[in-house]
Amino acid sequence: MNKYSNILFDFDRTLWDVDTNQKNAQRFVYDKYGLFSICNDFELFYNIYLEINDRLWLEYRDGKVSREHLRNHRFVETLQRLDNPDPALARTLSNEYINVAPSFNSTIPYSREILEYLDPKYDMHIITNGFNEVQHLKLRNCGLDVFFGEIITSEDAGANKPHPAIFEYAMEKTGAEKHETIVIGDDIENDILGGMNAGIDTVYFNPHKNTDRHGIKPTYEISCLRELRDIL
Repeated sequence: MNKYSNILFDFDRTLWDVDTNQKNAQRFVYDKYGLFSICNDFELFYNIYLEINDRLWLEYRDGKVSREHLRNHRFVETLQRLDNPDPALARTLSNEYINVAPSFNSTIPYSREILEYLDPKYDMHIITNGFNEVQHLKLRNCGLDVFFGEIITSEDAGANKPHPAIFEYAMEKTGAEKHETIVIGDDIENDILGGMNAGIDTVYFNPHKNTDRHGIKPTYEISCLRELRDIL
């Protein structure tokens, strides 16, 4: 008999298709604000943004920058890199992006199918480093909110994954025991190392079949969400 009864799902890049939705949202902002006048190549604009955004998310995870700094400074730095240091425009772009991004609702292949399969058997919750209001909107807009009880965010927990404190907070919120819980996520450090350090079993969702594990060994590994049927 399966020993698990409680599942903690990561959201971004595990269920919600960040790469597709983020790019579509940025394209919307680029077109709406005529950013071709600053950079006539959207792919160049987007790649600059991605590099800066990824670095700032790591700094936010590690407690080096604040939520507000992350949200606003990624556009400040992008415009600076394009020789257009315009703080007012950066604030406008930041606000627009935060407002529009949750409306894009592409999900990872087989997300709904596997959640429908798991739903009758398990209590399922989200554990995320994303921002409260944005993650709730994203969940509702892609129609996956109906599958989850608690939405556990780093803001509410006062700690980001992989810090054990967010997983301890999740245990308190869900009322579950660690031995009956499993964490499912795509980030080898945030989700897998975080779960391991908190004493919780893990499933590493690795669709790109990355081999750089930094010595981290998940309990299970899958490359497609459908493979969860073989584990749960």
